[in-house]
Amino acid sequence: DEIDLTRRGKREMLRFVSDLSSSKSLLQNTSSHHRVRSISSAIPRTTRAIYSLPKGVQSPGEIHIALNEIKDNEGAMKKKRRVGRGAGSTKGKTCGRGYNGQNSRSGGGVKPGFEGGTAPLFKRVRKYGFSNEPFKKHYDSLNLGKLQYFLDHHRLDPSKPITMREMFEAGVFTKIKEGVKLLAGGLKSFKTPVHIEVTDASKAAVNAIEAIGGSVKRVYFTPLGLRAHLKPHKFTRPMKFAIPPADEAHKFDWPNTEEHMAQYPGMAERLKQRHAHKEKKREARLLVKKQIQAPQDASDAPPSEAQPQLQPQ
Repeated sequence: DEIDLTRRGKREMLRFVSDLSSSKSLLQNTSSHHRVRSISSAIPRTTRAIYSLPKGVQSPGEIHIALNEIKDNEGAMKKKRRVGRGAGSTKGKTCGRGYNGQNSRSGGGVKPGFEGGTAPLFKRVRKYGFSNEPFKKHYDSLNLGKLQYFLDHHRLDPSKPITMREMFEAGVFTKIKEGVKLLAGGLKSFKTPVHIEVTDASKAAVNAIEAIGGSVKRVYFTPLGLRAHLKPHKFTRPMKFAIPPADEAHKFDWPNTEEHMAQYPGMAERLKQRHAHKEKKREARLLVKKQIQAPQDASDAPPSEAQPQLQPQ
């Protein structure tokens, strides 16, 4: 068939012929254990996606390519320059650091954000927002499925209250930093009623344990109190545990009890006063919010017919 070779057609044909010839020479000079079924698989992928073998060109049957002849494209890998290997390497003697100065020393340089002694940018701009991350408590999580595993292997005794000390000694945790939170992971496999003491627990986990006759008790420990609870052999005298702060007293079942409150006269009254003060502050904020919104609502409302209209003079 006659082909009208325009300028673009000539360029594409020359590119195809060059790719085809290079692939043929590659196939003739190789020997290997890997077989290529057609010559089109030896052509580069980009070329193979654009072109196909023309009519009348027969592809060879089996072609061998050696693995030891496969290499990266030119420029794909670049060697790292070794410094301190003589003047001929362009990075000898001072290794490109120069003669003197702070940056020529080992470990030299300034810290990130340093601007020569002037106030750096992060100190010049205003800060917005608040982050609770420094005050956040990170509890070690305990799923119901893991708890059931230790119960099935008789490493925890369900007939006794399971405290954090029992879990620590049984190997459930190798370290307890701030407390344990009970989660509902593995809910379907949990079937043993237990009485467990943890720092916090999800609603789903509490409901699952109470549904089969167990109970969950939330206990409060300070860092020192938790250490005394987990490792009592390191304390020569019995530890007197602290009560939770007033803001968090409602989250715990122990030691926020009436018996413990009796040891601290006036504590219950202080808690009531604190809650009453917070309620007053909340009501005051709502009142101020209503007073601010009232003039805006009045200005947005359309004028009523009863109001006299001002006549222009």
